[in-house]
Amino acid sequence: MPSITITVKFGDSEHQFEIDTQWNILFLKQRVCQLFSLNAEECDLYIKSSRLDEYSKILNTEISDNSVVQVVLRGKKNRFFVYCYECSEVSCASLEWKCNICNKNGFVPSDASQPEHKVSGTCSSNRCESTSGTLNFHCIKSLEHCPVVYLQHVNRNLDCIPCIACLSEDCELIVTICDHKTHALCLPCFKTYATEYLEEGLFTLVDELGYTLGCPAGCPNAYVSDPHHFRLIGKDFYSRYKEFSVNRFMLTKDSAICPACGQRSAWVTCAIPVGCGKLFCPVCNWQYSDNATNPPSFGFYPIWRENRETIARICRPCPRCKTATEKAGGCNHMHCSRCGFDWCWICCDDWTGECQSLHCVLTRWYDVCYSPVISISISRLCLEV
Repeated sequence: MPSITITVKFGDSEHQFEIDTQWNILFLKQRVCQLFSLNAEECDLYIKSSRLDEYSKILNTEISDNSVVQVVLRGKKNRFFVYCYECSEVSCASLEWKCNICNKNGFVPSDASQPEHKVSGTCSSNRCESTSGTLNFHCIKSLEHCPVVYLQHVNRNLDCIPCIACLSEDCELIVTICDHKTHALCLPCFKTYATEYLEEGLFTLVDELGYTLGCPAGCPNAYVSDPHHFRLIGKDFYSRYKEFSVNRFMLTKDSAICPACGQRSAWVTCAIPVGCGKLFCPVCNWQYSDNATNPPSFGFYPIWRENRETIARICRPCPRCKTATEKAGGCNHMHCSRCGFDWCWICCDDWTGECQSLHCVLTRWYDVCYSPVISISISRLCLEV
């Protein structure tokens, strides 16, 4: 029979354990609980923050040679999670309370249901009368792992809440952005939610939070409060998210990024010596050649001029970021996909209630309708009514 060796951890204790891959998880749990003198009915086995199904065979799980399996007491399941940079994934959190005066462990908080970095309570040291302590988070796999960041929106799905997107109740971890439990997302759906919104440029700029995501159900004033949650999606996504945030923020400040070296410049010159000296257009990012007598640059100039004339003829600039915008029918209510600004195609200014009543296609389609398809559709709708 094929056998492998795993490491089983319970608290500060750990043992090397040789197992048969044909065993099921229930049998493994019983053997492990005998080793630690625990009641098997009060324990669960976890790997990588995911509970192992007792009726699954080991060969059908993520357990492999040299895997680490955690023993967790039921009713005392770890409720808090961190992103561990060493593990590059979400991990159960190990909580450490320290006294602010004697700096020793053993500080007893008055309320640990909602962890805060600064808490009140009593110090267990006989000679210390401190009433304030600090909560430190560690990766449960190793106290040496550093740094770790507490993920306040990631929770264990103890109540079997269905994911609002896929309706699955089997998700072990959920992401809750607002106070409504039913608005939770499982981790795969949260990753899809963030990825699609980043690709569409729909992240929201919130003061003191930066560019972030809101509740998937649209709850007001409910946002992901720490961008470290986006690290759960992967390094590539997090790099694109940071680049997106910088670009969007600079657009709101009427600035741009030099496409040659990334140096910030409010005009068309990337200033020397900090920058590279390149000339560029902050609207279209066209890079001009340093050598004015370079024949290839003259060859491209007619094409560039023709393209600019076409864009100027069929497009209008966003009032905020000046991005050329083409309107291919539909309502005159424009939403800039680059800076998120809502503006009126007719006024070329903020979208207001007056624009809604005078310039909205669906309100006065007989006055302003730039799309024959929409015009025909509305006419047919009126005839049917």
